[in-house]
Amino acid sequence: MYDLTDFESSVKKDFLDYRLLLAAENPVLVESEDRQQIASAVKEISNKFTVLAHTFQTDALPNYQHFSAIKKLKFVSKVGSSPALIGAMDELGVVSSWSVMEIQQHISDKIGDFDLNLTIGGRFKLLENYTINLMFVSDIFNGDEAAQSLELEFDPTDHNIFYFSTSSALYKCNRRESETPVKLNTDGLGAPSALSMSDSQYLLVGFTCGSIA
Repeated sequence: MYDLTDFESSVKKDFLDYRLLLAAENPVLVESEDRQQIASAVKEISNKFTVLAHTFQTDALPNYQHFSAIKKLKFVSKVGSSPALIGAMDELGVVSSWSVMEIQQHISDKIGDFDLNLTIGGRFKLLENYTINLMFVSDIFNGDEAAQSLELEFDPTDHNIFYFSTSSALYKCNRRESETPVKLNTDGLGAPSALSMSDSQYLLVGFTCGSIA
């Protein structure tokens, strides 16, 4: 699912051939070649239909090239009827947080898919909460380290707090305080190789030396 805000939103094309539609409903009128009557009928029939174009809010985009591959995708939390939160990291070190909005059927029926920026039959929409490019806010990456497999976990009680590991160190980032990650103390241990976050804000870390902390 993608959220490309305002992607070509200023261009709204009408792909429906109303004259052809009129010919299917009233072939005698079209064959009469009465231009004024045909124009009036086309205008009348166009008012009966609403063309729903692709909104680019939820569905995959054919032939659209994204910048880099998503390497980590994490479910963060969902409380009650609030939107589910997910987090992602791509291979270039860009971390992003998203809200997954589920549109209930009875709401969609009243408002309409087009007004909700959904394609026909769509029920889910991604809304971006924030994006951080770790390559720009810190100097933790060197060489091609960013392209290696990174581990990522989010605090389930606050999606603004996340942890990630590189091939040599473990970091914490709290956006409420600063977008610059803080290196955590792992003296005496190997490189962090696996992360797991509990529902109680405890971070479990596995290391290459075989330790778990």
